[in-house]
Amino acid sequence: MVTSGQMSMDFQKKDILMNIFEAARQILSADTSLMSKSDLFFNDYSILPLFVQENYPNVRNSKINLDHLQAIRRASDTIAFGDIIAKQIRTGGDWSLLREQAMFSCALPASFMDGYMTAQISFPAWLGKNSNLQKRQRLLRQLALHMHLRIAGSIQSMVLDYLPVLRERLYRPLIERDSAGVP
Repeated sequence: MVTSGQMSMDFQKKDILMNIFEAARQILSADTSLMSKSDLFFNDYSILPLFVQENYPNVRNSKINLDHLQAIRRASDTIAFGDIIAKQIRTGGDWSLLREQAMFSCALPASFMDGYMTAQISFPAWLGKNSNLQKRQRLLRQLALHMHLRIAGSIQSMVLDYLPVLRERLYRPLIERDSAGVP
């Protein structure tokens, strides 16, 4: 017989949110059921697919052979399909597809791998690369805005035609004369 105190403790344990690293580790574990993996996706549905995408190749099981390569292929195919669903959710506003994204972005790829993380969960490298890309694009837009006072052309022509010449003109004195080359 279950007392009401035990039931409330079970509900409290169920409703505790875990950090994204632990959620990713549980998603990538063979011990977690498919539905539990899908539910863990909702801890942070914007970043957990990136964690799965970054870490699924590091999942190890007892099959290190052709079956393992097939599992990686199947997982990458479902992740790609999950990305298509995520794009539809974000651009089309079709939030009813979140359950499908949970399956294709997290639950199925992890289930195909059928193993365990033996190393530390890696933070998604895409976030750092995207941040760097955004920074460079912002700097390029600022440079283009200032250069449009003197030159005509698109940002693409500026990158291809003007920037190589500018780089040469700015760096050459520094390379040849070191700090004396600074005007």
